[in-house]
Amino acid sequence: GGGAGGGGGGGSDRLDKHGNAVRYMVLLHDVVLGPKGVGGGKFDEKNALRRMRDNFPQYTCVVLRMNSQPPPQHSEEEEGGVSSSNDTRAVKGCRFSPEDVRVVRSFLASLVKDGLIPAMERRIFHLNAVVSNAKKGVKNVLKSFWRKPKESGGG
Repeated sequence: GGGAGGGGGGGSDRLDKHGNAVRYMVLLHDVVLGPKGVGGGKFDEKNALRRMRDNFPQYTCVVLRMNSQPPPQHSEEEEGGVSSSNDTRAVKGCRFSPEDVRVVRSFLASLVKDGLIPAMERRIFHLNAVVSNAKKGVKNVLKSFWRKPKESGGG
């Protein structure tokens, strides 16, 4: 399996009925520390994704696995008498498998390409229209200020 479930690949399904970018509901499953499946077996990713979609139909739901590589039995630092348990920098991301990295990278690229950039383009287009209309309004006010006043019909 690819590790990431979610909405389709097209751009149109990334918009809600109002033309806004669809929001995502992401479940991060830590393979090492996270919950196991029923009876201590494997975590059922498909079932979790189905339940997410049932509970959050307005969102694009995604399950991302992380820390798929099993932890080492003991580290060299612990053998030397230095424990790395207080140094969190040493362990962040060290258990991501190449597949974990690929799936997260793919999800983020899709999120940016299909969600973030089109939403920003729509906002910029809207702001451009607002600014353009405001400039026209100011321009017309200035034009009318410099026009010659109409002659009144008094004789």
